[in-house]
Amino acid sequence: MNIVIASDLHLALTDKSQLEELFMTIQENRDHLIQYLSWVEGMTSLEPLAAYIDQCDYNYWAGTDISFVIVYQEKIVGRIGLHYINRHNRNGAIGYWLKKSVEGKGIISACCKKLIDYAFEKVGLERLELKAAVQNQRSRSVAERMGFQQEGIMRNAEIVNGTFNDLVLYAMLKEDWEQARRDEIHAI
Repeated sequence: MNIVIASDLHLALTDKSQLEELFMTIQENRDHLIQYLSWVEGMTSLEPLAAYIDQCDYNYWAGTDISFVIVYQEKIVGRIGLHYINRHNRNGAIGYWLKKSVEGKGIISACCKKLIDYAFEKVGLERLELKAAVQNQRSRSVAERMGFQQEGIMRNAEIVNGTFNDLVLYAMLKEDWEQARRDEIHAI
């Protein structure tokens, strides 16, 4: 599955054919990513990443996760996905990361918009959550630009590099997203 965002930007469902390029992207951005992402520490070879991709595939078929690589100018530059999908309660979470060299180009914002549309229109979710470390201002800014509402601070919610991080919990309801999209159209 591919989701086209622009002529030089699309999302591709994560699969084993991307293993080596995805691993190199992580390795080249290890210092950048390890600040906020606990899983980076364990990605020291192809084997754990291959196991993770297998788990992504299993979760996709189980209906609990939809994981994409972000492809910009024909190169993998990050990942984005819908996680912890709960079909009964119609909610899930959105998560993403991007390599440092392409930050500030609007890539994550464009990918988030498309994935939020997909979550509400195709998956049928009613609520999306996004969590970001309190000190991760770039990620928090994305959430706020998208219109996610801050619901609270989750104290000592995640261990990264042996240190507990507080996470800001943001949420978006389908009705809020629909209103934001209508407002965006009227502003044009």
